[in-house]
Amino acid sequence: MSNRLSEERIIQLFNKIMPENRLLLDDDVSGFKTNISNIFISSDMLVQSTDIPPSMSLSQASRKSIIMSVSDFASKGIKPKYCNLSVGIPKSFSINDVKQLVKGFDIALKEHEIILIGGDTNSSDELIIDSTLIGFSNNKVPKRNNAHDKDIIYCLGTFGLTGAGMHLLFNNIKPSNSFEKQAIKSVLHPVVESDIFNKLVKII
Repeated sequence: MSNRLSEERIIQLFNKIMPENRLLLDDDVSGFKTNISNIFISSDMLVQSTDIPPSMSLSQASRKSIIMSVSDFASKGIKPKYCNLSVGIPKSFSINDVKQLVKGFDIALKEHEIILIGGDTNSSDELIIDSTLIGFSNNKVPKRNNAHDKDIIYCLGTFGLTGAGMHLLFNNIKPSNSFEKQAIKSVLHPVVESDIFNKLVKII
């Protein structure tokens, strides 16, 4: 096996110390069974140098950090209930900068009726946000690795928007058409249609 350090290789190493009876393997959301309800967890890390374009405000960045995890839950038809946040804050940040981060977190939490229950803060060279969401569901959850021929695949929105938007923003390219404007908006203010996904899962 290659020693090249890739995300897939890193995940394979962690999988060796994880239980095989968890509900979702090699997926964006993990879960386990309890006597009352299945519990699902998703974590996403947002790093300033790779995920936050220069024109993105701090409140937009912090909101996005939660929306990333909400999107993972939505793809499984699960509504997140609780959130845990860990934030690495540069020493150059002012109290107003931190207030802007809190503002964005608050907006995202209220949008999706999620309760913030705790977290951690530390000093870092650049802004780093890790959001962990927790949700509950006893519905059948679609898995990434069990698709079959003739399955119906539901997609919302336009493919390629986020990638195009990140390219435009990181290269300081002004949008010249409606697609590029939409692409930039998808990065600065991503929207997750959670209700639609939740309804689709119930008819599987």
